[in-house]
Amino acid sequence: MNKIIKYFKEWAKDFNAVQKELNEMGLFTVYHHFGACVNYVDPVLTKHINNTDDKQDTIPKNNR
Repeated sequence: MNKIIKYFKEWAKDFNAVQKELNEMGLFTVYHHFGACVNYVDPVLTKHINNTDDKQDTIPKNNR
């Protein structure tokens, strides 16, 4: 029984290491009761979200 617990602990450590690597690359795995799905978020495209410069600019009246 002790051997099985050690095996699962090692598996959990490896699984967490892989998930961290995937998250750094922009791949996020979401698990739910229907199964799982993988989402890709391009870090370059989402770099501007939640910055201090996140306010919308007003529409200019002069379009020249």
